Amino acid sequence: MDAQHIHARNLLKLIRSRVEANEPPIVGYAVAATLMGLKGDAYARAMGQVCSRIDAASFVAGWPMLALHMVRKPDGGLNPASFDDPGWSAW
Repeated sequence: MDAQHIHARNLLKLIRSRVEANEPPIVGYAVAATLMGLKGDAYARAMGQVCSRIDAASFVAGWPMLALHMVRKPDGGLNPASFDDPGWSAW
């Protein structure tokens, strides 16, 4: 697998272009990988990790969680595992 920071930068560029074009969220990590030119099924799990990195950086910067909003589960919903940690209870 390639370095996650490279995938994070590329996914962030993809998210930005979709936001600027007023396009809907991406539905599924495999779809996100495919849109980045990667083999979707092989990189789906890695895209989940990349989304977590983008959201952590967004949170620290005081921005909305960009990947959480723009990369959804295949059913279009938010990933409930994103808030599975007890540390989120205060939020």
